[in-house]
Amino acid sequence: MLPQLGLGCGIPRPRKLNAASAKIAPPNEALVNALAMMSPYGPAEKQALLEAPNLKTRAEILIAVTEIELAKGRSDSEPPLQ
Repeated sequence: MLPQLGLGCGIPRPRKLNAASAKIAPPNEALVNALAMMSPYGPAEKQALLEAPNLKTRAEILIAVTEIELAKGRSDSEPPLQ
């Protein structure tokens, strides 16, 4: 390339990346665990999330608790969340 400047020696060439090879979203485990940690729920709900035997169960508990909280906070005059 430019031997007089010493460029191009030992410098790796850029790789071509496509969307399939790039990790855009965090893994499911990291996402579920982060949502469980940041959730505004009480000690009983947090304990249930901690004691979940696997990721699928933890995600199901998180969804159920969220649905319960959303149902509680809605008045009759407000439209349901979509």
